[in-house]
Amino acid sequence: VTPLASAQENSSNRSGFHIGFPLESKWETSINYDAANIGGYIGNSVYVGLVGFGAGNGRLAALDINSVEEKWSMELPNLVGTPIADRGSLFIRAGNKVFSVNPNNGSKIWESRFSQGQGRFLSVQDDQIFGVSTRAEQRENADGFRTISGELVSFDRKTGNRNWEVEGEPVSGMAVGENNVFVTFSEDVYNEFLIESAGSIHAYTKSGEYLWNTDEFSPFGYPVPTDSVLVGVGRGGTLYGFGYSSGRKQWERNITSNIPRSIEGDVILYLGDSSGQITAFSVENQSVLWQRQFDRTIRWLSQYD
Repeated sequence: VTPLASAQENSSNRSGFHIGFPLESKWETSINYDAANIGGYIGNSVYVGLVGFGAGNGRLAALDINSVEEKWSMELPNLVGTPIADRGSLFIRAGNKVFSVNPNNGSKIWESRFSQGQGRFLSVQDDQIFGVSTRAEQRENADGFRTISGELVSFDRKTGNRNWEVEGEPVSGMAVGENNVFVTFSEDVYNEFLIESAGSIHAYTKSGEYLWNTDEFSPFGYPVPTDSVLVGVGRGGTLYGFGYSSGRKQWERNITSNIPRSIEGDVILYLGDSSGQITAFSVENQSVLWQRQFDRTIRWLSQYD
């Protein structure tokens, strides 16, 4: 398994990404967008969501995994998410919309949308596409914004029609396990980075029925289902292991003093943080395996097998 990381240069607002395991970069490239969300692989193509934080649109691009040459790209609304490739199909969120895209040429198959603000995460399993969104508002008498509401939605894979939805609290993350959907509900306050967070992880069946929620903590982003436990990420760089049957905490380990930005993996988790550090963590032993420091904030991690 090879982790891929997208990184943002704070000084120049240009983005690049590295590929390597565990300590060697195979290649690096710069992209004229503010951020690059890497994910989705079909054959020798890797799909990248390119984000512009200003008024301009984003893009979805297909790159050759070996040469990094662009095969095709298409314009999308801003706030482009991470592409998802599943059984030869390609899906991506952008703004408040969800798209099904032909992976060979970038043509649009269908589009759907969220009703509560901007899309945050997508996951595809069987004939369903699970997605969450969050609506935010400007903070009174302060810079930045705070989240105020959100929703969990199941879309039909073939048509993009809604199967069901759960609306309510702000959503900061989502993950889909073998049997259930796990959603991080949290009220977050941001300026440049997340500065306050309070919430918990909720579990639902794949038909939208509520099961349980964890105790409240300071969650960041999405939980990660592993073979043994559901891992939640705390804003202070702490990982929490929760049991699948009840959501009760089984362990917690602090592995970084920096703000988490992305986490990926299963038996081994890869955590990228705001300082540019990537940490490999063993879930079985709850221990750090290795760490590598980059000179840019790690925005997103993915894996290439």
